[in-house]
Amino acid sequence: MRSLPGMKFCLFAGALICTTMMGAAEELFDFSSKDALKNWSNNQRSNILGISNEYAVHSDKSIHFLSPEFIDGMERWPSFEYNGPLGDWSEYDRLVVYSVNPNPATSFVMGLAISDSKKPVRQGFRTFLHLENAALTRGIIDLKKVAETIDLSDINVMHLYSSEIREGVDVFFSGFRLLKPGEELPLLSNQDVKNLWPLMKERDSQIKKELANGIKTIEFCKTTKYAQEFIGEFNKIKEEYAELLAKMNTECSYEDYKAAQLAFYNLPAKLRRLVSDITFIDNYHESQAESPVAAVGFAPASSQLSPDTASYNLTVSDDISVKIARREYESFQVAVLPLESKLENVKVTVGELKSADGVIFPPENIQTPVIGFVEVKERTSFVTDYTGWYADPILEYMTSCAIEPGILQSFFVRMKAPSDQTPGEYSGLITVSAGDQILHKFNLSVTVLPFTMPPHSPIPTAFTFLKRQQVEKNWASQSFEYARFLAEYYIDFDSIYRMEAPEYDILSELAEAGRLVTFNLFNVYNNVNSEVADQDLEDLVERIRPCYEEIKRRGLLDYAYIYGFDERPPELFAQLEKVMARLKQEFPEVTTMTTAYDHSFGTDSIVKSVDAWCPLTPQYDPAMAEKARANGKKVWWYVCCMPFEPYANFFFENTPASARSLMGPQTIKFKPDGFLYYSMCQWWGNTYLADGPFTDWNGVSWQGHTDDEIAYHGDGLLVYPTSDGKLVPSIRLENIRDGLDDYAYYCIAQAMFEEHKKLNNPTVEQQVWLAKAGNLLEVPDSLVKDLRTYSLDPRDFNAYRDGLIELITTSRIQEVKPWGNAFGVNGIIE
Repeated sequence: MRSLPGMKFCLFAGALICTTMMGAAEELFDFSSKDALKNWSNNQRSNILGISNEYAVHSDKSIHFLSPEFIDGMERWPSFEYNGPLGDWSEYDRLVVYSVNPNPATSFVMGLAISDSKKPVRQGFRTFLHLENAALTRGIIDLKKVAETIDLSDINVMHLYSSEIREGVDVFFSGFRLLKPGEELPLLSNQDVKNLWPLMKERDSQIKKELANGIKTIEFCKTTKYAQEFIGEFNKIKEEYAELLAKMNTECSYEDYKAAQLAFYNLPAKLRRLVSDITFIDNYHESQAESPVAAVGFAPASSQLSPDTASYNLTVSDDISVKIARREYESFQVAVLPLESKLENVKVTVGELKSADGVIFPPENIQTPVIGFVEVKERTSFVTDYTGWYADPILEYMTSCAIEPGILQSFFVRMKAPSDQTPGEYSGLITVSAGDQILHKFNLSVTVLPFTMPPHSPIPTAFTFLKRQQVEKNWASQSFEYARFLAEYYIDFDSIYRMEAPEYDILSELAEAGRLVTFNLFNVYNNVNSEVADQDLEDLVERIRPCYEEIKRRGLLDYAYIYGFDERPPELFAQLEKVMARLKQEFPEVTTMTTAYDHSFGTDSIVKSVDAWCPLTPQYDPAMAEKARANGKKVWWYVCCMPFEPYANFFFENTPASARSLMGPQTIKFKPDGFLYYSMCQWWGNTYLADGPFTDWNGVSWQGHTDDEIAYHGDGLLVYPTSDGKLVPSIRLENIRDGLDDYAYYCIAQAMFEEHKKLNNPTVEQQVWLAKAGNLLEVPDSLVKDLRTYSLDPRDFNAYRDGLIELITTSRIQEVKPWGNAFGVNGIIE
């Protein structure tokens, strides 16, 4: 699922004013001249194009493009353009472009198209500029590559455009400079840096605020043993702040400026981290009779615990309790922070869990692996706290590790209650040790609830797991294990890109075990951009036919869908309808699904043969979805490399709680019919995960098709491969499962509610239960208000979950079947 490569060029409709530029010169445009806008135009009346005194680089002025917040019906590709002779570029080898995105909350991509006087701009050269939030960006275009497409001696058009950015576009350009071979890139002058300082004002205010908070925290620190150390660390950050202020006010290279800006960007997180360390160590010291060698605490599975950079919140206690349904996974994190010296062979051990009646919780169903870290080295596509190490891979191959002082190392405590586990309370101990030394012991109480989770996903999903080179050599021996591994996370063995026969035996095994919900039979015309020939369509039908016949023979039709026309625009709707109508004619039982851009979900378009529409979450309109469902359609939703915050997604920079919110409370509240995700195994430039806790895994999981595009961290990456052919889950995947568990709880409680409503003469007790259910089933605004406003606080998740548990366990009607006897791509089968 890629939106950016699908960007198309949009020519503006307004009249062009032509003029003659000066001969080829270093600076292409003089934005300080009185006719600076001559030959410049934009493509939409609501856009503003003007000359500005702000954010100028290598110039006194800049050109400012402003496009309003996007709403449906507006031009989807806001753009502006210079049209007129731009001279002979053949003696130059680079074009340097400086741009500034002043928005502190949103990064985006601008496309840059260049053409000569003979070729339409859509056929010319194009590249992309990644505009970081509140930052200067320099793009360097290799003119040798440009020359492969157009005539460098006859440059005539420069076209800049973006996609539909909900928040609108606000961007400044200046310093369009041509460089000859061997000519050095220019430095940023004192004036350039001064012009850019407003970009840093908001971060500077945050730093001052965190400095004041740090001073206050140190003043109230009760652990005098470490007070001087805290003061020393605090003063180091203050000195770094002063040095960065100086660097960002003097002449420097672009690289030095960006490095200083990144360090400046990270300072608030450093200060918050110091406050977290002080608070945690202080609280832990206060709870201990003797001076400890490490502080130990625990946190929910949805917490992001950075080893050394980001703030955190850990519970200091001797007791922890867990509620778990039968056939459910439940987990939490134990974190260890050495205080003075390196600790070796640190591990977490869960002792025997036993009920008062002597029933044992199976020890083989409890794991305590080390959580690994992946480094993010550059800022991402939206505002985040920091760059640095992110906790993500759960290192199943590592149960102990060494920890340096000052490093917060977390362990993932995961348990699964068997489907036949006796309900009740099970008690035992968790021991945290370093070699033979015991660091801490917790009392663990596990309450097994008297109901059972489904063996399959509680909602249809389409997660793609591909046969990448890292797993290809083990495919024959391991593919069944991969399918079973994914099934433990409610994920089907699937690929929306499948263009060969499905893995029939795997699908049959999953179906027989009651674990299969959906699979893609075939991908059709994924990236089509032109008319579909009749013969080509008939050839496609014949390629699909044997696959269809085999799944029909195996009784798997109710689980199958055909996916195609990935994110295709309205211009291709006629082809979409042609293809899907033909497929429905030949394979009527198979659901057809697309992510094509019909925001009416077929209600107001010519496309009537698509059974399931799947919009990006920001385009999901509940009212329109209900209209589509009234017409017999399904409406799913999806995320991919978009959307960015404040929407929920699965990037490293989103907390794991974002994944839980999307798959649980948000799904409950907005009721999509399914969820699609384009990849679980975007192993960009990596081989295997084999070390830890600090791994050498490249944090960039996707970077579009050119080096100038946005680098995404964690996009399309939910599992990691190991050299022995196994898969390692991410903490985000664990939270996806937790969200689906929340949804399953809701489905069980909702089914009980519907059965209670059928009672002819409900008792007083049943009436009270019904009234309570009517309130508790609703997702409160404090948990999810809309798709941009939702809680990531574990306490809010637990409060809603506890309400559902109360409904389920106090209901007098226990025998319900939320998913019927069988559950498939369109819901209940029977």
